[in-house]
Amino acid sequence: MRKSILKSIEEALDLNPDVIFIGSDLGHGVLNEARKKNPDRVLIEGISEQHIIGMASGLALGGHKVFVHTIGTFLYRRAYEQIYIDVALHNLNVFIVGSGGGMVYAPLGPTHQSVEDIKILSSIPGLKIFLPCDSYETQQIVKSCLVNQGPAYVRLGKGGEKIISNSWREIPGFHSKVANEGDTLTVVSCGAISQEVFAAISRAKELGINPRHIHIAEFGELDSDEILNEITLQTKGILIVEEHIPSGGLKSKILENLNQMQIAITHLSLSFEFSTNYGSQKEHWVKNGIDSENILIKIQDLYM
Repeated sequence: MRKSILKSIEEALDLNPDVIFIGSDLGHGVLNEARKKNPDRVLIEGISEQHIIGMASGLALGGHKVFVHTIGTFLYRRAYEQIYIDVALHNLNVFIVGSGGGMVYAPLGPTHQSVEDIKILSSIPGLKIFLPCDSYETQQIVKSCLVNQGPAYVRLGKGGEKIISNSWREIPGFHSKVANEGDTLTVVSCGAISQEVFAAISRAKELGINPRHIHIAEFGELDSDEILNEITLQTKGILIVEEHIPSGGLKSKILENLNQMQIAITHLSLSFEFSTNYGSQKEHWVKNGIDSENILIKIQDLYM
């Protein structure tokens, strides 16, 4: 995903002189060619996230569309006040691209694990939160940012994800999609973990089980009747899967909007604790029961 979104931003830099990119601690060689072509609009500012958000805000006030990119935790934790006051309060075209969504950087410990980003950033009025599952969606999101007014946060996965969302049914006017039509159980997921859910459902279908799957690509779309209708259509139960702490994410938003409906809701997520286990993202998925194998087991249980 990261390579894809950087490529899309590089293309935008070539096409639109109002686009600016600001990076922080991105590693050697990132966007080198773009820096050579656009030295005044590709800026690498080092480890100074609060400064970078303030700088991006000033550029946006001058009419620019500014992409800011580094590891997600360093942006939404360190620069929360700047995102809230400098960016969102003024409805500026600043697009915060956070790499390492969920447990991508699990081996580096809690300092790098973006597990509560949705909860924190959804408290900011007017800030769109994009949750792509593959590079096809990141390309769509960059295009959307460039033509619409207002700030956004983009949660990126590890990279190298299979491109699967381009075959899913699009819901007109929305980024979210119907990944599988299915029957009386609806599985709702967002971001890169939708890859695991899709794999689990593909295996379930081989076993004669066919749950519906809704992928949420923009968090705020859960406030719309159209998306809620897709989730509740003919369903007798909802399974929510997210790579996020239990509160403040998909489950909280869905319960907030469906609190009057008598639908059984089951939830799989990361646990609400500091991670003390060393391991890869996949190993943490398994530990928390959000890998494709455990999702499949839960789907089977819900059909019994």
